[in-house]
Amino acid sequence: MSVFDAPVIDLNLIQNETELFPVVKTVLNGDGIFLLKNYANMNNLKGLISHLGLNDFSASSNLDKFFSGTFVSEEGIVMEQYMKSTDGLWLSENQAPFALEQISNQLLKIALYFGKLFLEVVGCNLNGQVNFDDHNYASIISRYYSPTPKSSVDFEFQYQEEYKILQPEGLLTVFPCAAGISYKENDRWKALEKPDCILIAAGKLISNISNNKAFSARLRVPTSNFAFLTLMPPLSASTGTQTVADILLEGQITRFPEVSKEIYPLETAKLNLTARVNLCKEIFNVVDSILSLYSISRSISTSTPELQALLPNISNMLNKKVSQQQFLRMLFLWPEAYKLELNAAGEIVLGLPELGLLNALSNKSRKLEYAERANNWLGQALNSSPMQEDVPCFTFGKRRGSDDLERTSRLQDNAQEFTQAKKSRQRGYISNSKQKFKLKSMDGGRVDGSDLLERIRQKERRASALLSQRERQYQQFLNVKMLQIFDILHALPAFEPYTITHLTSLIVDSLRDSNNPVGEGETRDILMKLQQLLPDVIKAIQVEGGLLVFRWTDLDKVELKRRLDKFT
Repeated sequence: MSVFDAPVIDLNLIQNETELFPVVKTVLNGDGIFLLKNYANMNNLKGLISHLGLNDFSASSNLDKFFSGTFVSEEGIVMEQYMKSTDGLWLSENQAPFALEQISNQLLKIALYFGKLFLEVVGCNLNGQVNFDDHNYASIISRYYSPTPKSSVDFEFQYQEEYKILQPEGLLTVFPCAAGISYKENDRWKALEKPDCILIAAGKLISNISNNKAFSARLRVPTSNFAFLTLMPPLSASTGTQTVADILLEGQITRFPEVSKEIYPLETAKLNLTARVNLCKEIFNVVDSILSLYSISRSISTSTPELQALLPNISNMLNKKVSQQQFLRMLFLWPEAYKLELNAAGEIVLGLPELGLLNALSNKSRKLEYAERANNWLGQALNSSPMQEDVPCFTFGKRRGSDDLERTSRLQDNAQEFTQAKKSRQRGYISNSKQKFKLKSMDGGRVDGSDLLERIRQKERRASALLSQRERQYQQFLNVKMLQIFDILHALPAFEPYTITHLTSLIVDSLRDSNNPVGEGETRDILMKLQQLLPDVIKAIQVEGGLLVFRWTDLDKVELKRRLDKFT
């Protein structure tokens, strides 16, 4: 795991508070996190954290309806959090332990200052309906704790047991120690190892109320003994269409789904249904994009794609598994969006809507119309009694166009009828007669054995020539990629053993985004060819178990080119 260089604000170098404004603005528009260095009470804060480690968690206070108390996960990780709002909402009987309360008081001063600065940077004062200051706020002090230490036997499961993915809520979240925390950048986790600094991360609320001007990052935090403070306006404050309490409730339902099903069953069901409708919108947008690309590469008017062939591409673009059932749920919200038919094999094929080719699929009004239909259906579903738990699946008959909707029969029941209808259909396409395919001699007489043998030999010669051509092209490709792979080997430390498995995965990943990526088999061929060209420099040793290990001395690219030219 690489180390992430987060922006650092050194309080010893800040002469005027106005100097913080452009720095914080850059942070909110960028990664959404920064480090606070040389905090005056850092030693006192470290002492409180170390004392917290000696205190056991409050096992008797389970999470109440205000999500204050203790929750134990299936992995045995204890999550402890306590809420406080100056307007008196969500007032819980569960109180934070004394040591945790002291940490909250220390972090609150920092959070209040930067919370006001965050709102000033994004130019938002919550519509002037409430003042966010030292006397008007809401806070959540949280703690992760693993009561049972892990042994070396559990080392291979360390990732799942020692870390939790956290999306900061509220305006911001303050972590008293920036050690053991990881930040996700370009789909890779990067570690933050600054134990003498305080970490401040922008929350989802500041991103929502600023119309996504501020960025809120996901973090991976340790669960051994870790505390942090989240700050937001009072729960009664309005952010436009919702109050802070409504937004906080949605976040807590997502964070504690097991508890929420019992405490807030209706709100949990509404939130889940909304998420499923939003997924349908995403699937529709992706399907439109994929069909647009399909129509460019193929004649979609004569060759309709099968749904099963499109589902892997849809899943890759959404970064989540999309099944045929989910596609049919998406189509239920707008049945006229696509034509669905069954081919002879009983597979669903996707046809174009009535509007034509790329115009119909690239027009933004289609996406807007689908969003409107989905929102209208969601509004009716949320107000219905009983409320539906999911979007129903769309069903259709053996053949359906945009004018013929049949929702009663199942797909496979009509496959046989569709096949029989296809067999009885008259041929309406151009074809050769059977006489065209009868074998005749060159002079129009009977075919003898010598003519047939000569044709077989000619076919073998053409196949051999084609095979030789492909082999030459493959060798040329290996020679081109050999220089790139040689550069990768040259960047690695010499005189070190490297297994062929490690080198293959490293090279394939390195060249994945190039114009001509290589596969594992090609990489192995190139490595063996390099060893044959440079036997005095690159050594290949086969150890026990059949594993091949490479080791080389100083590599010289000029020598490689000289030997490659001599070889070719």
